[in-house]
Amino acid sequence: MNTRREIISYSKATLGCLFLLVLSVMLYLYFLNMSVVQVVMRTQYTQEQNSLRTEIAMLEAQYIESQHTI
Repeated sequence: MNTRREIISYSKATLGCLFLLVLSVMLYLYFLNMSVVQVVMRTQYTQEQNSLRTEIAMLEAQYIESQHTI
């Protein structure tokens, strides 16, 4: 039969392990969320960059066309 001191030490160790488990799960979810946010932001940046390149190409074409007109 276990003494009270052994039961108390086991329960402290169990609570410590449970706390570490919960903390690990929370940190995993946080970093997973941050990586998803980074991917979404990078995709938006790439789309914005492509649209700006398209707009620049159209403006250059208009400029060249107006130069030929003159």
